[in-house]
Amino acid sequence: MTDTDESLRTMLARSGTAPDYTMRVLQNETGIPPETLRSWENRHGFPSPARTPGNQRRYTERDLVAIRWLLEQTKHGRGISNAIEILKRHLPDPPPVTPNTSPAKPVESPLSRLTGALRQGDLAAAQTRWDDLVLGLSPLAIGDALLRLHLTSGLDERARAFLLRKATVLLDDAGPDTGDSLVAIITPDASGALLPATVAAAALARSGQRVLTPFPVITSLTGIGAIRASGAREAVLIDIVDRDADSFRAILPEIRILHWRPSTDPLDTLVRHFSASLG
Repeated sequence: MTDTDESLRTMLARSGTAPDYTMRVLQNETGIPPETLRSWENRHGFPSPARTPGNQRRYTERDLVAIRWLLEQTKHGRGISNAIEILKRHLPDPPPVTPNTSPAKPVESPLSRLTGALRQGDLAAAQTRWDDLVLGLSPLAIGDALLRLHLTSGLDERARAFLLRKATVLLDDAGPDTGDSLVAIITPDASGALLPATVAAAALARSGQRVLTPFPVITSLTGIGAIRASGAREAVLIDIVDRDADSFRAILPEIRILHWRPSTDPLDTLVRHFSASLG
């Protein structure tokens, strides 16, 4: 065994094996983007991170040490496939598994931890929990998480304003003014349904729709006039009672209506509906 081999084996043996590092931390520490880590994992079997109950990857100090060694090897011209092959030969054997007879401790999901921080009014902690939650999630999954949080009891106005800001960012990133087919979002009031309306608009924008915002109030004649003037041919009614929905259909019979209830209907029902209408 060469001195280099012995040095690598010693570094790996002395490094910790607790899965304490998120993918974001690993990226910050090494500069390796998540897509590269996932590519190495899929193509070369390294790293092999643990998974949380929410299927989030968690890495160890040993992974961090190994990745830094791999980066050094590639800087000196060694291919990543060859470097990983050498690394694997020097990884210490995993410790023997001993039976654990103590009761298993419940593991909180990222969504549960975020909910707890919001209920406690700790928005700084909520921001950290939010970052953990959304890491690796698709925009549609983030929207579903926001809807679940919206329906959570025990949140004060500051917590709900926090969630609305996240929904607004989701909508802005989706490009609501760039789609081809104009859709109007209709809510029964301007407050309680604003977050579901924002999340719905983001999902529709990502599916290729152009979304009419701000969201008109169904009881406002001005709002109805604005919808008619906009030329929208489809609309989403969000949490509107059936009587008002029937009134809206009678006033604007030329508009195709989807009545969506975020408390019971998954967000992807919107996407499927409008994808089918475009097809």
